[in-house]
Amino acid sequence: MSSVGALPLSSPCPGQDALRAFHEGRLAVSDLERVSEHLSVCGQCQSYVQVLESEQLEDPLVDKLKKCMQPMPLLEEPGYARLEQVARVLGGTTLDMGRGREQLQRPIPAWEFKEHKKVGAYVLLARIGQGGMGVVYKAMQHPVRREVALKMVLAGAHARRDTIVRFHREGQAIARLRHANVVQIYEFAEHEGLPYFSMELVDGGSLAAKLARGPLPIPEAAQLLRDLARAVAFAHQNHVIHRDLKPSNILLAADGTPKITDFGLAKLIDHDDVQTRSEALVGTPTYMSPEQAEGKTEAIGPAADIYALGVILYETLTGRPPFRGERKAQTLDLVRFAEPLPPRNIRREVPKDLEAICLKCLEKQPRQRYATCQDLADDLDRYLHGAPTVARPAGMIKRAWHFAWRHKVACLALLAVTAAAVAAYRLDPQRPLREIEAALDNKEVVHLIGHTGKPKWFRFIVGEEKTKVTQAADDVWSIHTMGLCLVELLPDPRHAAYRFSGEVRHDSSPRAIGEAGVFFMHQLLPGQGNKGAHLFQKTTYSEEIRQPNFPVAVPVPHFVMLQPRIYFPLREGFIVDANLSGKRRKFEFEPFGKRPFPWRKLEIVVSPEQVEAFWDGTPLPLQTARHYTEEMETELPHLQMKHPDIPFLEKLPTEFRTRGSLGLFVNSSSASFRAVAVQPL
Repeated sequence: MSSVGALPLSSPCPGQDALRAFHEGRLAVSDLERVSEHLSVCGQCQSYVQVLESEQLEDPLVDKLKKCMQPMPLLEEPGYARLEQVARVLGGTTLDMGRGREQLQRPIPAWEFKEHKKVGAYVLLARIGQGGMGVVYKAMQHPVRREVALKMVLAGAHARRDTIVRFHREGQAIARLRHANVVQIYEFAEHEGLPYFSMELVDGGSLAAKLARGPLPIPEAAQLLRDLARAVAFAHQNHVIHRDLKPSNILLAADGTPKITDFGLAKLIDHDDVQTRSEALVGTPTYMSPEQAEGKTEAIGPAADIYALGVILYETLTGRPPFRGERKAQTLDLVRFAEPLPPRNIRREVPKDLEAICLKCLEKQPRQRYATCQDLADDLDRYLHGAPTVARPAGMIKRAWHFAWRHKVACLALLAVTAAAVAAYRLDPQRPLREIEAALDNKEVVHLIGHTGKPKWFRFIVGEEKTKVTQAADDVWSIHTMGLCLVELLPDPRHAAYRFSGEVRHDSSPRAIGEAGVFFMHQLLPGQGNKGAHLFQKTTYSEEIRQPNFPVAVPVPHFVMLQPRIYFPLREGFIVDANLSGKRRKFEFEPFGKRPFPWRKLEIVVSPEQVEAFWDGTPLPLQTARHYTEEMETELPHLQMKHPDIPFLEKLPTEFRTRGSLGLFVNSSSASFRAVAVQPL
């Protein structure tokens, strides 16, 4: 409770509408400080707010704040006989829980303030402040003629019983604490049936009034909080938890020494706390710890005061508290769920170590704050002396976590979008193809069939219904077909010049036409009946040729062929499948004639000028662009004469085109493939 008002008594009253808005939490933030300071000095406005409290507005937060407290036992210590006597006088009051409000069986005598009125050994001089529970007067103590602050119950004879109990507990709490940074109590007594106590008069104003002019110099803020932390540590050692630390409850002596006052919500650890048992929400929302804001009053301990000291340090450094909403409920939600903006984001010159100390006090979980207020005071002392502090500036991971927590809605939305994008990317069947194309664009070698034995990407373009594929080994992929099968491994090599290579094993050939190999320069041309014509180059061979009427293979010369081919399914049951070169490039070899057949390496080098083919390192006859065009122009008329009912054949292109899809060719055979790769040149 401030001993000196922040506004003069003559300051204009804000009006009933503004006071009602203040009480209901609807007052604009810009007007909140002004009205609060006015209420601290104006008894008339304070009385009106008390009338509003009696109306029991339907605000759940206000309902919690209004919960009644049972009487608590008073200390049995020397010097407290007068307190016990007052407690016995108050013993006749009862609490009617059925009606939810107190009924005083004996009225408490009323008295009114008059200047120079005597209260015990004191003469009242002026009213200097008031709060929700008590009113403070400047008084002169006789016969010692000492100026003191005299605190009495604000409501006088109309005071509720829980207010009287809180008033007594405040006196008990202050009487326990003899510390340079705690307002000292001189005497606890009773006047006309009402309790009062006299205490040290602190005439330098409140910290709240000082902060209204802006943040403090950084060294001054650190030193002030160190002194306060030492005082609160002393209170904790004497089993007192303040529970309502805030700038308006910090008075400043003439020399700037801070002194803690207003222990009306204090918790005496060694006594049964009825206010805790009633689960009343205690404290000021802006300065409440998260556990206080959640109503977990049984869990409120020294860590709550450490949190409040962190809020005060934050405000002395930045000029504003970390959390303050337009309504009490909004403030409580911010305290519970929001992460504070680092002080350096508001005031750049705040040192990182001091910011770390402040943010450690403001951790949501009590166990993550300082263990004791003495630890906080020691860390502030280390900072002031230039020594390394226990609290360290947040690292990148912690900063990222706090950023995500502060913007959790946006981050959760981003995370959901990212997860969906990753899932779509991972599940997209075209993803491997895009990866292959990206590597080719960078002129990298791409293994289309690598060590896993399965193509990175493939699709059937001819013969899927008559074909079976298997993974014969870790690095082998096998094809078994009763007809022609074209398996595309790459729709486009992305370059006009490239090397296409792989290892092929022709496992069996049940028909004389069986062969295996690779195809390239594939084009799909429009055809009739929504079916296209496939024009491509092939390099194929056969290890086993069965002659008609011979049940076993006979050793005859075999050929490796490089030639253009067309495959055109005209209609059901009728297919044009023909080699388009009368001068096909072939290489004769002597078969081994033994199973298993050996692996053969096929290599094709394509450029805009020519095609070079190699079979087990042996070059096949070269095919140039000119040879290709001449042979196509020669062969096409024969094909058109043979199939005059196919007008499409007149439109077949004859020019040499290197671009086109690459893949595997198997015709009426079983064959295996491995180490298939493409390299841009």
